[in-house]
Amino acid sequence: MTDDLPRPIPEWERQRCALIWPSERRPHLVHLFRDIVRSISRVADVTVFAVETASLSGLRADLSQLDIEVSPDIWIQDFAPIPVQLPSGRIEFVKFIYNPRYLADVPEASSIDDSFGAGLGNRLSIPTVHIPLRIDGGSLVFTGEGIAIGTERIISDNRLEGKRHIEDVLMHRLGIKQLIIVPEEPHDITGHIDGMVRFVDDRTVLIGSYPEKYRAGHRYGELLRELIGQALGHEYRIVRVQNSMPSDESCEGLMSAVGNRLNFIQCGKTLFLPLYGSPEEDSFVESLNADLPSFRIQTLNGCIPLARLGGVLHCVSWQW
Repeated sequence: MTDDLPRPIPEWERQRCALIWPSERRPHLVHLFRDIVRSISRVADVTVFAVETASLSGLRADLSQLDIEVSPDIWIQDFAPIPVQLPSGRIEFVKFIYNPRYLADVPEASSIDDSFGAGLGNRLSIPTVHIPLRIDGGSLVFTGEGIAIGTERIISDNRLEGKRHIEDVLMHRLGIKQLIIVPEEPHDITGHIDGMVRFVDDRTVLIGSYPEKYRAGHRYGELLRELIGQALGHEYRIVRVQNSMPSDESCEGLMSAVGNRLNFIQCGKTLFLPLYGSPEEDSFVESLNADLPSFRIQTLNGCIPLARLGGVLHCVSWQW
């Protein structure tokens, strides 16, 4: 009975946004993170986790000092828990294992990040359920009605458990009633989906596309549109979002995300989109405003240094 299931809380309903301050692990991003906090704090409450908070006193944010020797990395979206609302109305965190194969050569890194994510419930006084499945936060996007889209990485990372068991766990722990599995993006070793597919409300899904000259990416975008359109049906609106031609750069084994426009932060009806200084961005923002008239589109410049590391704004933010 679906009335007995928890309800996944979509990002547009969450009240607070958190980031891990980059000064310990990625000091060259401090200026950008200040801009991110300034922008988001105009529409939502912001929490910043940092080893040292004295220098951050001017930020409009709740500063939470980390009493640990080694700071987790900035990619909090991937190792933080997912908030759900239980039938009783109580909020609970659901924490999956963060142990991605793309960090197999540096297991201590994923261990630090996973431990921090597992402890967020204690820091915020919210009960946490720990689930023995390997799922990155970037590998799953969902609505408040329990429709979720994830990549085949979810299945392959939990091959021993099997797809039916995974679906059963996601239903009873997250309230996911329909799990749509799509192929992984070509050349993306993370297996994430949040750079190509994002729900912005319970009936609207944004799907990324690439210029035709990037054949693999262009075909992938077309495939996503076909698969997701068939799975969701005509009740859902699909909006295409044109990404720029990707860069051949890589960092720490991850391909650059420069040019990706879907990896945004959403706070209510406001979307904070990354910009990269390309000449077509003004027309892109104008087009997206026309496609999403009930949303407020805000842009953040200077995202290239972050995107060169393989992720953008959604990757470094987490909401509850």
